[in-house]
Amino acid sequence: MKRPVGLLAALAMAAAVIATPGVAQAAPRKELYAVVQSNGAALTSWFWIDELQGIIGCAKCAWQIDFRKTVVLTADQEKLFQASFLAGVTKLSEASVADPRTAAVLRSQATDQFAAAARSLGAGRALPGVVGYYDPDRQATIPSSQPWLQAADQDFADGLTLMQRAAGEPVPVPWITRAMAEFDEAFAELSGKRVIG
Repeated sequence: MKRPVGLLAALAMAAAVIATPGVAQAAPRKELYAVVQSNGAALTSWFWIDELQGIIGCAKCAWQIDFRKTVVLTADQEKLFQASFLAGVTKLSEASVADPRTAAVLRSQATDQFAAAARSLGAGRALPGVVGYYDPDRQATIPSSQPWLQAADQDFADGLTLMQRAAGEPVPVPWITRAMAEFDEAFAELSGKRVIG
């Protein structure tokens, strides 16, 4: 009679250990990011992130991704560039928490958005800019030396350059694949708050 009770207790204990979430199983949470247009208007989006890092003293602030451009864009080109870029990253974020089938659709949509952002640059290029955070109350960018954010900014810029290259190639798929690898790495840097490459 003691044996079944001991067996049941062992099974219950094993089930509790298996069902208990660990630190590595923590669910992603949302974190606010911004891109700022040349006219000072900010576009923001919430991304699913594994490691949150708050901005001390500014609960309303958003981490800012920034690009310098090698050409001056018209107001419409700038708006299209920023909106398409941010939509692409948002789709990657949504794909990171979706089931595989939905994730594939979202990644395809992200690719289309990044391609639109790259096209809007015309003959110009996007280069890493000043990263930090955007304070909506002051409508100002506050530079912040965050290695993970600087690395992501560089990888996003590299991805956009590769996406531009794809547009001029007779077989664009290898370039698009490389561009998406850069975007994936950049998003992983945002999500994990660490420099990858």
